[in-house]
Formats: sequence, C-alpha cells, structure tokens
Amino acid sequence: MPLGECCYNPYDLDLMARVLAKCLPPAATKAEKERHAAALICLYGTGITNEARLLELLTEGSHKPYHEVKTAA
Repeated sequence: MPLGECCYNPYDLDLMARVLAKCLPPAATKAEKERHAAALICLYGTGITNEARLLELLTEGSHKPYHEVKTAA
C-alpha cells in the first residue's frame, strides 16, 4: 500500500511494473502506455493490490475510454 499520499515502496513499484509489462500490447503507443499506467495507479490506490486481480481488471477493458469499449448489441 502507499506509504504516503504519493509514495510507493519498492514492493509496490515492482508489482505495478510486472502488471504493466504483462497487460500492455506488444506495440503499445505512448498514449496506451500512459492510459494503462494511470488506470493501474488508480486501481492500486483504491486498495486493489492483488496482482492477478489487477491484470484481470486492466485486460478486460474497464479502464478504456467509453468510445473504445465494445458492447454486445
């Protein structure tokens, strides 16, 4: 968990780096990387610290802008 309002310990950073590396597409653009990183920090900040759960949430598309989410018709 965060040590302060905007500080993370080395374990937190390692976990987030692993999650980010696993969920990014191979040819991710700078914007995609930034969006995934922002979503990861937001999710982690809400208390979701389980690596598998973070990966699940980031890869299912719930962090994408509304216009990019594909819904079943």
